[in-house]
Amino acid sequence: MITHPMSNEQVQQINDNLKKRMTGVVHFDIQIRFDPTGDCSIDRIDDHIAGLGHTRIDTQWIELKKPDAERLLTSILHKDMAYKCESMPLDLAHATTRLFLEQFSDTAKFFTNAEWHQDKGGVWSIQSWHPITEATFDSGIVVCDNQQIGMIWIEDED
Repeated sequence: MITHPMSNEQVQQINDNLKKRMTGVVHFDIQIRFDPTGDCSIDRIDDHIAGLGHTRIDTQWIELKKPDAERLLTSILHKDMAYKCESMPLDLAHATTRLFLEQFSDTAKFFTNAEWHQDKGGVWSIQSWHPITEATFDSGIVVCDNQQIGMIWIEDED
């Protein structure tokens, strides 16, 4: 399921790129919001994912720095979480990740549901996670700033 309320070329390009991931289910969402306080609390993140029909994980959200969020999302798009088989070419995964992250301001915060470790070659592998879906594996990035909130989330099965 890929949804987004915005209609611009960059968001459409992200959507088109995500459709090229050959395995799993991809969730894509960007919503306009205006919060001059910049509230990107865990409660706000949980409310957002619950509003999309996913399970709340409360305090289990892990905040990441932007470079880590970029590496993580690129890895998730590039290889499936179950068998580490290529799901999308690395260059397309990286370009899609960068385009997605460019939609947010420099004040954005980045969250995930999982602990990751870096394998040889720079790919990140999931160690443990708190699921927001019913899939065997699920993870991704939720990004929040004072104008938008969005996510790219992947469900993979073994």
